[in-house]
Amino acid sequence: MKEIREIAWKLLIGDGMEKDEENGMWFLQDCVADGDADAILMLAKCCALGLGTEYDAERAEALVSD
Repeated sequence: MKEIREIAWKLLIGDGMEKDEENGMWFLQDCVADGDADAILMLAKCCALGLGTEYDAERAEALVSD
C-alpha cells in the first residue's frame, strides 16, 4: 500500500510526474478502502486543502476523529 499511496501523492501534487488529481485521488481512495491509516490522514489533508477533491473541513475532521 505504501507504494500506491506515494504514487497517489505524487499524482496529486505533480511531484516527478504530470499532475493528475483525478487519478491520484482514485489511488488514494483505493488505499483508504483497504484501511491504510496513512492514506486516511492523507485524504483528510486533501479534504482540508481542497486538493483532488472539493474543500470539506467537516469530512477532514471526521476522517481524523474516527
